[in-house]
Amino acid sequence: MKSFVLALTVLVSLPLVAAEPMRVQVEAITAQPTALSTVAFGELEASRSVTIATQTAGTVSKLLVSEGQVVKAGDLLVSLANNDRAARLTQANVALSSARADYQRAAALVERQLQPRAVLDNALSAVRAAEAARDSAQVEQDRADIRAPFAGRVEGLTIEQGSALGNNTAIMSLVDQGGFKAVVDVPQQAVFDLTVGTEVSVMVAGVRQYSGVLALIGQRANPQTRTFDVEVAIQGDLNGLREGMTARVDIPTGQATTHFVSPASLFLDSAGQLGLKAVDGNNRVTFYPVEVVKAEGQGVYVAGAPAALDLITVGGGFVATGVEVVPVSDAL
Repeated sequence: MKSFVLALTVLVSLPLVAAEPMRVQVEAITAQPTALSTVAFGELEASRSVTIATQTAGTVSKLLVSEGQVVKAGDLLVSLANNDRAARLTQANVALSSARADYQRAAALVERQLQPRAVLDNALSAVRAAEAARDSAQVEQDRADIRAPFAGRVEGLTIEQGSALGNNTAIMSLVDQGGFKAVVDVPQQAVFDLTVGTEVSVMVAGVRQYSGVLALIGQRANPQTRTFDVEVAIQGDLNGLREGMTARVDIPTGQATTHFVSPASLFLDSAGQLGLKAVDGNNRVTFYPVEVVKAEGQGVYVAGAPAALDLITVGGGFVATGVEVVPVSDAL
């Protein structure tokens, strides 16, 4: 019993040995200027696309285009049978000639004071009414010939030779091949950073890169998604582009001073704040709150930390803020 008490006394009297500080791997990093951008997704649309429709009723007498055909501005696309229209125009021209002749005779009689001035005024009114009737008949006949309003590609052709059409019947679409735009959805919180005229980058179908210019920012949000339609005019060689192709648009929104780090270097403190763990000049762990401003490849860009720091890259999950550590640059 005395031997046990003596041994215990000796153990209690021995000095306590402090635990060795933990070794952590660190990397010296320096913040760099970083271009920020908003990424938005959507699809391509033709810069101009219109639905061609009849402006009068009639039967298709000539169909001069086919699906996918490229036409020039002013090209005749469709003619409607216009026998009645031609007859009405002929009658209107005859009536106009007669009214003008009556006016000339009335003018001669008035000049010789054989007719009162009112006769000449009535004759002039008749001429103007005949001119209006002739113009109306001419417009009606012109409407039987449907022409391309601009150069483009015929799509969605819905008629054939002999089709009977009513007034205001859609018969095809005309797509302008001279330009394309990317129409994308931008979250409402990002709209504040957008400016018309900004040069942007457009990735089409995930394989081809184009430059573009921010052309239009929508003025009303989609009530379901709270996003705004933004249009980007695509520049460069547009050969091969088609409506409906997917588009990813990177819109520059400014610049920030950031660190590029691996997501594994990010930690949450007790308050749930995202941040980095680094070693200070006294070899103690320091926590720096940061904000992720951009993600790319295998890392993220974060802002909020000091310009230069010794970032803990390995072992950060095992050390708390304020504890002393042994920083090493070699792999642990």
